[in-house]
Amino acid sequence: MAVYTKGRETTRQLVALTYRMLRNRDASSISVREIAEEQGCSAAAIYRHFENFNMLIAVSSVRFMHEYMIKYAELMESERSFLDLYLSGWELFAAYAFERPDLYYRLFWGGEGMTLGSVAQEYYDLFPYEAPERMAGYFDAIKYNGNLEMRDHLMMQQGIEQGIVSEEDAWYCSQSNALIIRGMIQDAMGQDEAERHRLQKRSYELICKNTKSVLRAFSEKQ
Repeated sequence: MAVYTKGRETTRQLVALTYRMLRNRDASSISVREIAEEQGCSAAAIYRHFENFNMLIAVSSVRFMHEYMIKYAELMESERSFLDLYLSGWELFAAYAFERPDLYYRLFWGGEGMTLGSVAQEYYDLFPYEAPERMAGYFDAIKYNGNLEMRDHLMMQQGIEQGIVSEEDAWYCSQSNALIIRGMIQDAMGQDEAERHRLQKRSYELICKNTKSVLRAFSEKQ
């Protein structure tokens, strides 16, 4: 979180500046010295606003998830079958994550004491956004829950309630699908657009195959 209570506008400017840099560059290529020079301040001054440089990068990266979160919340409001909705959710996530794997990997699995919830809270405190009432609950659930396994399992609850999948199999799907996407997003970092697209497509294919296999096996046991 930001640790400097004054200079809120400067904090906003630092996030906006970092976001502009991230639009065309990998996160690993940006330095605190460069941001300080662009902002016209010392590197030490940045640490009066953010406890470390990774936090500044992470908070600035939330902007790259904003559109995804809106579209996912809208998707959850649609009337589709459980399986269609579930797989469409993964397809949507992959479409955004493989566009910027360097940022998504940091946000979901970067560690270092940060969580998606904490950095999202920081970002939306600086740049408020009020989701439409019809999807506000879904938007907030996405915004504060960076654990893909747990978020996925919440979605799987619909399948459990409909008798499509067991609790045990639902957890298996949530854990294995999260591992698939995590590994392939990590592989995509530093790759060109064509390779990222190939990995995006392959990850979705594997998640579809894995999920349908689990649901089919459960159905055959009934």
